[in-house]
Amino acid sequence: LEFMKTKVMLKGRSDDDLANLPMVAGNMKIIMELLAMICSFSFHVGLVDLVSMAGFRMMKLSLKHGLYSPFVFSVYGVLSGSIALQSGYMAAYHEASRFGELAIRMLPRFSEESRCRAIIVSTLFTIHLKRPFNRCLDSALQAYRSGMQVGDANFSFCSTSGYLYIYFCCGLPLQALLKDCPLYASQMAEYGCTLYLQHATILHQFVLNLTGESQRTTELSGDVMDLNEYLRVSPSLVVEHIRIFQMCLGFYFEDIAQAKEAADILWQSPRDEETFIAITFIRRLYQGLVFLRLARETGKRKYRRRGRHMIRFLEKFVKSGNINCLHCLLLLKAEELRNSRTAKPDVVRKAYNNAIASASRGGFTHTSAVAHELASKYFEEQGDDDWASFYLKNAHLRYGEWNAFAKVSYIEQLHPEIVTTEIPLERASIHSGNYRGQARFNARPSVIHRGESLRLFSGSISSTSTIDLAPGNLNSL
Repeated sequence: LEFMKTKVMLKGRSDDDLANLPMVAGNMKIIMELLAMICSFSFHVGLVDLVSMAGFRMMKLSLKHGLYSPFVFSVYGVLSGSIALQSGYMAAYHEASRFGELAIRMLPRFSEESRCRAIIVSTLFTIHLKRPFNRCLDSALQAYRSGMQVGDANFSFCSTSGYLYIYFCCGLPLQALLKDCPLYASQMAEYGCTLYLQHATILHQFVLNLTGESQRTTELSGDVMDLNEYLRVSPSLVVEHIRIFQMCLGFYFEDIAQAKEAADILWQSPRDEETFIAITFIRRLYQGLVFLRLARETGKRKYRRRGRHMIRFLEKFVKSGNINCLHCLLLLKAEELRNSRTAKPDVVRKAYNNAIASASRGGFTHTSAVAHELASKYFEEQGDDDWASFYLKNAHLRYGEWNAFAKVSYIEQLHPEIVTTEIPLERASIHSGNYRGQARFNARPSVIHRGESLRLFSGSISSTSTIDLAPGNLNSL
């Protein structure tokens, strides 16, 4: 009801009309500030109803009395997207992307504090609906810097967590995450941001498993986190992320029992159907892969239906113009076709090639590796050793490019002949020429924030306590 009332008020207003609304003033500005505080607090603690109430109210007041913050438009975009998925009213999906981009467009008119909140909400939830994932990385880091500059640690580390997860979803080299995760996590611990520290630590443990830095490839525990403790004390969203990475590890290393258990648990909690976070697409891809494999191996209809559900979920996004999950959809369709008893090998091969081409064009190295591996297994079942070997060698290469060296070693153990591949794998470092694949942790925003905090609490800083911001000193932090 609130959404439809707001839609009526927005009818006939172009982006230019909205971007040029006058600024709010007087008592109404105080009311808007209170609503923004309610919305921000509810966002961090997961009170969805309060976010909706405050978000729609802020938008209506902005249209009537003037602009308060681009944060209003970014929140309205998220709420529109949620309604799109819950109701099937996919026109609201386009509203989500529209208002996320509009919030970014309006940033120059507002203060640094307003910029931080607007950037992170738009980056995590809306602008990636039409932008490639890798074009959202800089926005997330910009929000981190803005948050530190104005002292908003919660939103700053929310943006950091978003950056780390979007980076993973891009399929860029994992070595950069291996460097960045512990550095950002140490900052989160210093500032007491427990929720985002948990998200970063889970991803860090997962990367340790995949890169071969952990001795236990399928167990999401032991190096930087205690799995049982996390399952006991963490909020539901953190637990769901644990299940996602457990499912992925089980799938990569053929622990189908673990993958099935995690996928079944996630099936019972379809929380992310109400959100647009990037990890949603990874979750749906691997749930679909697990369910379609179980359908093939057990013959049970429930797994075929669940796999089909994941395909329909991704189809809604692709039909609405999302370019970040097309490769996921094509790979699931190839697996579904593989399960068909009447599909000819050439048709299945074409379906896998379409998924590989889509993943390669988008730079999703991890999906390209999985698609090659699944194609290899299919042709191995068909007794076609030439095609099986071709796809396996490419899977081995792609996993190496992704820095998933534990998976590379796993393939080499199963297929010793693959070690003689003509293309050597670089295991020591990421490619320095690929800017997007580099570690990006920078201590400067946190140092500046601590310096400003000292000034606020002490009134002045003596010459002996002044923080030296020279690059050489920053590198030692």
